[in-house]
Amino acid sequence: MSTRTAIYSPISLHGRRIVLRTMTEQDYDGWYEVRTRCRDWLLKWEPRSAHASHLADDQRSFVSRCAIRERERQLGTGFGFGIFQDGRFLGEITLSSIQRGPLQSPSSGTGSTRPSPVRV
Repeated sequence: MSTRTAIYSPISLHGRRIVLRTMTEQDYDGWYEVRTRCRDWLLKWEPRSAHASHLADDQRSFVSRCAIRERERQLGTGFGFGIFQDGRFLGEITLSSIQRGPLQSPSSGTGSTRPSPVRV
């Protein structure tokens, strides 16, 4: 069920084995499957304060995260991509807090499945 309407053009970066693509609400099922299967692995890497709950994993929250990433892209302050291999969602990578000017710098972060024998 759609809670927002996509009004942007997704970005896709194609490599030899993987595709980096901006995520949309249609990616929720793949994202949720990885999130559920790898929860213990992912939770130890998520930044949060001592009293904050973990990342919400319902579809509405996911769609909101996609919209936030799109807004960051429009502002030029961040880029978030899903990592896909053969159409299957493997994880995410983000460049955020992009600073423009004499000293240009971003922060990066990833969230993916546990290390596995799948070659990307």
